[in-house]
Amino acid sequence: MTPPRSHADVFAGFPLVDVASWLGRKSLLVIAPHPDDESLGMGGLIASAAALGRAVDVVFVTSGEGSHRGSPTHPPAVLARVRREEATRAVDILAPGRNAAHFLDLPDGGLSTLPRPWEAVEALAACMTPDTIVCVTSDTDPHPDHRQSFAWAREASRKTGATLWTYPVWTWMSDTPADESLSGVRLDVSARLDAKRSAIAAHRSQHGLVIDDAEEAFTLPRQMVERLCQPHEVLIRIHE
Repeated sequence: MTPPRSHADVFAGFPLVDVASWLGRKSLLVIAPHPDDESLGMGGLIASAAALGRAVDVVFVTSGEGSHRGSPTHPPAVLARVRREEATRAVDILAPGRNAAHFLDLPDGGLSTLPRPWEAVEALAACMTPDTIVCVTSDTDPHPDHRQSFAWAREASRKTGATLWTYPVWTWMSDTPADESLSGVRLDVSARLDAKRSAIAAHRSQHGLVIDDAEEAFTLPRQMVERLCQPHEVLIRIHE
């Protein structure tokens, strides 16, 4: 019996493609549940699309105010402001001069219990047209905010006719065997790795460089950052 394969093994079988040919003349919309997801998962694609002159927008569903709980100096409202500033700086590194960062300011960690979820769907749909390629976090990611963002993006893309793909973030660290039926592409972003690394570094609070008094502090695992800074980025195809 063949042992189950990891997601990394399955992703390695995806064809390597050129960003210009994959994107064509379409615009790009990247949906990030939290500030830093955009840079970790799609930083190379965002930078590549901007360099090609394509329209680029990044929508942050939350402002990431839940990453450092119990900090006297950075309560949620203050942390949200810090992380929005970091996110704006990161997107400006990837797509300079575009003012491409947009924020829905929905509750970090509370997307699955939002009282009026249809408003989130409508907000995302307002950013899409039939000529938009939408990239959102994969439902293979274990974080509930990532999965909920995917569900909303799928509904919004159905309403608008936009093309939907998903990108893995925390899936790379998962021990769960991969679904062998997954298909997708590996985008060649080797020319944009410096910009991607700089954008990831711009999220200073997530590297333990800003807050030192939280009761529960989050720090990006170095191993995950290095794995996501490969010369290619993975996108999973959605089969409706």
